[in-house]
Amino acid sequence: MSGALEKVRGRATAAWNLGRAIVCNRAGLLTRPSLAHLYVTWRCNLRCQSCNVWRKDIYPELPTDEMLKVIKQLRFLDVVKLTGGEPFLRDDLEVLVEAVDRHIQPAMLHIVSNGSLSDRTAQLAERLGNPRMHFRISLEGGNVSHNRLRGRTWAFERAWRTLERLVALRKGRGFHVGVNFHLCEETLPELSAIADYCRSHRVDLVPGFNSYPFLEDRYENVWLEHDATTRAHLVERFQEIWSMRAGMTPWEALLARRQGVRAASEMSLGCEATRFSCRELRNLMYVLPNGNLVTCGLKHRPIGNLAMERFDDLWFGTRIEPFRREVDACPGCWQTSIRMASRLYSGDLKKSPAISS
Repeated sequence: MSGALEKVRGRATAAWNLGRAIVCNRAGLLTRPSLAHLYVTWRCNLRCQSCNVWRKDIYPELPTDEMLKVIKQLRFLDVVKLTGGEPFLRDDLEVLVEAVDRHIQPAMLHIVSNGSLSDRTAQLAERLGNPRMHFRISLEGGNVSHNRLRGRTWAFERAWRTLERLVALRKGRGFHVGVNFHLCEETLPELSAIADYCRSHRVDLVPGFNSYPFLEDRYENVWLEHDATTRAHLVERFQEIWSMRAGMTPWEALLARRQGVRAASEMSLGCEATRFSCRELRNLMYVLPNGNLVTCGLKHRPIGNLAMERFDDLWFGTRIEPFRREVDACPGCWQTSIRMASRLYSGDLKKSPAISS
């Protein structure tokens, strides 16, 4: 099957599964999840101020054969986000990506990277790139702010080189390239130049705000980096520059933008996270580098381990029920992507009244 036909097939399947998920959610029926965050390593070669992953003790990460066991159980997923740490620090990342592409065939496969390992990234893109694959390079502003916030003097140069190599390799392979941009007062002056580059090279540009702690096994005392007034100002810029095509139809891109701005606007309203209908452990799932299935990015107490247990036994068993009750009782969090995905799968697609078109 050609890459274009695979993409159409994947999107049609994902659309069907989305509709089914919305109906089942409203009827109170449990299905297998559609979207997974798959953390393949906690290792990282940067020292970012906005992330504490590099400060962690190195948790055990599954060897290749064990990670493949996990992947082969997840054939039902529509969206897979491979991330870390820095995923390209795994020597077997190509093997894992190929396995995801072959066994799961998701409609969207995101690989989120800091862009520091340009040769490895380009090699994977050349060998495996296809229209369902999305490379996301994370930037913390331009050269000066990026290097300072990333804690490495070479960080921006390498990330930018990787971005340009991906743009050059994209033709003929059809994969998508995007930038995750850390939007804050320090990076704001450098935003226009990044936005101009992304527009002229058809690169998705998705700004976001940081919350602390990030990806830690701790929910209490999560806080945002700016006061509400500053965040409100930044949300205005967010609305102006948001640009995510990702091979979507115009209406899909409009819906994504609407929900992205909606989630960002809620972050500008105050310091308390607003409650939403979180779909973690129903339509969304998190798997850590050691194979543990956990509640979410902020709660890492293991429900079970997918390298040693069958997925269906965990997902449809009784052991997971207390964790689902925790999700139901959660007062809300600042994980913007989780807000967006949860609302999508629950059918809550309305436009926030606080947002102007």
